[in-house]
Amino acid sequence: MKISISKSDLKLLIISKITSISDREILEEITRPVNLESELDPVYMLSPEKKLAIEKGLKDVAEGRVYSSEEAQKMLREWLEK
Repeated sequence: MKISISKSDLKLLIISKITSISDREILEEITRPVNLESELDPVYMLSPEKKLAIEKGLKDVAEGRVYSSEEAQKMLREWLEK
């Protein structure tokens, strides 16, 4: 039977158990997966709409449909004045 526990309670339980360990070798072994987890690059989950928007933007760049920062700022000012 699996007991349901919140993520924060699980973290507290793990911390409690770790603080009771006195063997240095065991503590060093515990740090390996923890360090590995913190070194992983974040995984970005994109919706199909966001993926499509990115692909469209990359296609625009490849086909030369780009503006300089100055041009974009000018276009924005003109649009806001309407």
